Amino acid sequence: MQPNEVVNPSVPPAPEGSPPAVTPKNDPPEQAGQYDFILKDKPKPKKSLLPHITDLSQPVRLAAGGIIAFIILALLFVLIIGNHTSGSDKLVAVVAQGQEIIRIDTEATQQAKNSSSATQNLISTSSAVLYSQQIEMTQYLKNNNIKVSKAGLNANLNKNTDAQLQSASQNSNFDSFYLSYLKKQLNSYQLALQTAHKSAGKSGKEILSKDFNSIQTLLKDPQLVGVPN
Repeated sequence: MQPNEVVNPSVPPAPEGSPPAVTPKNDPPEQAGQYDFILKDKPKPKKSLLPHITDLSQPVRLAAGGIIAFIILALLFVLIIGNHTSGSDKLVAVVAQGQEIIRIDTEATQQAKNSSSATQNLISTSSAVLYSQQIEMTQYLKNNNIKVSKAGLNANLNKNTDAQLQSASQNSNFDSFYLSYLKKQLNSYQLALQTAHKSAGKSGKEILSKDFNSIQTLLKDPQLVGVPN
């Protein structure tokens, strides 16, 4: 035994020749939280403020589907009725313009006693063409349940034209005034036919196309060709 060596009385001395006892070393403590990420729960997704459709009960889903279907049908109804109403208004505008030309032609017949025979013939031709178109278009509107109000028919009524026509007749300027008036009105009427044609049905388009061609032929009358637009 070496001097100053402390002997633990509870531990027997090792026999001579034995290897020295090795005191086991403690492993370093694991760092706190090294594997916490494995144990921790995954972050939960944020919940939407609106419930998912599958989370709703069947009665609620059916009610929601019914509301959506109703909204879609309502929008389609508005679009269809809106287009129909717009197209109807354009057809009524055509009839109103045609009616005013016929009215002035009737008045012109009474004032054209001293005008040329060519102008008198043009008045008769214009009146006959427009009157035929009015009958066909009015019947078309009736067949399609499109009501035409009195105010709608009189939308183009202009009593000033009557006074101007009478004054032109008294001043021996009837032919010039009437031809200028008729060409201007026929051009405007033709434009109304084109506008109505865009939203009309198949049979309506056929009528409007035929009327357009008739007015085009009327505008080629020698009396009107030389009149400024």
